[in-house]
Formats: sequence, C-alpha cells, structure tokens
Amino acid sequence: MEVLIGIESVLFSEKKSSTYKFALISALVDYIIENPNEYPQNGFHNIPIVYLAKQWLYYYYPLMIYGEKGIKQGPAQISLHKIIREFVEKQQDKSFSYLTPEAILKIKEKIEADEILDKELTSLLIKIRYQIIDQPLQYIKIASNRNLQEELTSGVKFKEESFALFGLYNNTLLSGELEDYQSIRSKSTAWKGKRGEMSWFELEREETLFIQMGHYTYRELAKSRFFIKDAIIKRWLEYSVENYLQNDSKAIYALFNGLNLHKKEPERETLKMNKLRKIALQIFEPMHCIYCEKEIKSFDLDHFIPWSKYPVDRFWNLFPTCKSCNSKKSDKIVELEKKMQRRLSNYLRVWLSYFKENPEELLILGGKEAELLEMDSLDKSIKLIIEQIKGINNDLI
Repeated sequence: MEVLIGIESVLFSEKKSSTYKFALISALVDYIIENPNEYPQNGFHNIPIVYLAKQWLYYYYPLMIYGEKGIKQGPAQISLHKIIREFVEKQQDKSFSYLTPEAILKIKEKIEADEILDKELTSLLIKIRYQIIDQPLQYIKIASNRNLQEELTSGVKFKEESFALFGLYNNTLLSGELEDYQSIRSKSTAWKGKRGEMSWFELEREETLFIQMGHYTYRELAKSRFFIKDAIIKRWLEYSVENYLQNDSKAIYALFNGLNLHKKEPERETLKMNKLRKIALQIFEPMHCIYCEKEIKSFDLDHFIPWSKYPVDRFWNLFPTCKSCNSKKSDKIVELEKKMQRRLSNYLRVWLSYFKENPEELLILGGKEAELLEMDSLDKSIKLIIEQIKGINNDLI
C-alpha cells in the first residue's frame, strides 16, 4: 500500500502538477514491465535516466506532432516541444516523413533493433535526459512524509515513518560525495559520456545517473505493473482534459492516440529478430519444435511468454516452434511443469553456449542479459532464467 501512496505523493503532492510527473512514473513502470524479475544489486535496482529519456521520446514525439494539429501545450512542455522540433528539422532521411506521429514507430524500431543511431538522435535523447533531471526530478516529492517528530499530546511525541519511492545514484561520485537527493541531482545534470553515433546499448552504458529503487518497492510495483501503467495513462488523460484540453474533442482524441501509439506492435521481423532467427537456424541443428518435439525445417521463433503480455524480444524467451504449435498456442501462457522446464533448460543451454563463444554478439542481448553470461556456470544462469519466466507467468495468470 505504501508504494501506491508513494506514487500518489509524487503525482499530486504539490499544488501544481504537470504531465512530466505522469511521464516520469510511466517510464519507470515501463522499465519494470520489461524487467519484472530483474535481480537487484546490493538490494537495489538502478534504472538509467537515459532509459527514461527514451520512453519520454516515445510519449511526447506523437504529442508534439499532433500539437501542430490542435493539441494545446502546457508551459512545462514548451522546451521539450522545441528540442523535438529541432530534431525533426535536421533530418535528412526523406524515405518517410518525420512530421507524422507514426514516425516514432520507425525511430523506435531503430533504437530497439540496436542499430547505430545518428548523432542527432543521440543528442536528442541526451537533451531529453537533461529535461528530466531539470524538471520532474528537481521538483517532485519522493517521500510520502517528512519523517518529522510531532506531538501527539502534551509531553508525548511520535516520529512518523518515512517512505521514499526512489532515490538517485551516480556511479562516478566518490562515497564522500554521495550526499542527499538534490545534491546528487545537481551534480549529475551534465552528460559525462561519449557523444555522436552509437547504438542504443552503447548510449545506455554511458549513463552515470540512475533512479535507485529498493527491491521491496520494485517487487511491489512489478506485481501490479500493468494495472499501474493503465491507471497512470488514464489519470494523465483526465489531468490534460481538466487543465488545458477542456472540450476540444479532436485534441482529446489525438492525445489518447499519441499516448498509446508507441505501444503499437511493430513489424515482428525487426532487425533484431532477423539476427536471432539466423542464429537459431545455425545453433538448433537439427531443429525441433519446443512444444511437440517434432523435427522441423520451417520454423517460427515463438515468444514463450506471449508477446501480447510481455512485448520484448529477449533471447531467453524465444524458442523454435512448428507453425502448427505456434498457431495453437497463440497468446496463451504455457504451464511450466517439469517436462517443459527440462526442454527450456536444454534450449537455453544452446542459446547461452553460443553467446559465451561469440561475445561480439552481446549487443543483441542488451546490458541486462549480458550479466547472465558473467555467472559462475551455465546451470546457474539457466536456473535464474527459469525462475524469472516462472515469476512473470505467475504475475500474468
């Protein structure tokens, strides 16, 4: 309950609110949706600020373009609108129009496929990162109360318990410099990493500032992540209608579509999926369906946890299937009884062995998956993945 109270405190503790607060919490929940069973480091989960910037780009890009067609912009969004517009004006790629809300799907595909991003796009993400540090992270109230001693009655005092939704962590500051929240924030506004052309994975690794969330808070948010995400979007819409859209039906419709556009399922055969398919064709030889175990020549690469419920392409969730089983399974959740666990273990061993021998392919995995290869043994990695799949399945049932 205190976690939900913490979210409420962040969103509505001040007299003035803004969509930036909704965007901040929404992006944090997006990270948890992608990594619901992430293993904590020293009891904490560290979420890169540049990851939040990526999600903000997904949210606000359609809104800024729709803004040209009638969405009224609040004062807090003017600078963000400006830097996105500057990015659009610099684009030289004429193969599609950057002045349509749907352009974000092309940009997202480029980011998620881990292609090399041009310097304009990496610069845009770094500028949005600054906006996050300068705006919501500066003004939000991260604790549900101020932990002050108060008098209950004459001579009797009590101390309220404090609950902080999250803190900040900078991995470049010395231990003596790790002061309070605002001190860390103010020392971390400048981008210290490389600039220019690079992949998303490389850009994320350059980040030095992180939202730091305790494991209990992270776990509680993970349990209700889909509900919380939908509730935030609903409240974001209500706030916008109440404060600056009023009865403008076209603007309301545009806002609704803009906030949900980035969730649209992309083309399944992205560059990343193409790479993984080629690897699967090479390493699973002879090829057998993970469900019926029949030998197959033509195969689908199926998301064991259905894409509709876990829309992320992770190698440990992708297995070869025959077209018949893939069609029958559809978006159903497969029970992890012992026989299925043994099959998953065998396939995961093949995946992990390949990536152990081919470290140049680590970019396909992304940072979180790369950590699996650093464990003492493949057995430990496989056990952790199976437990992670179990945890996600249990949350979805």
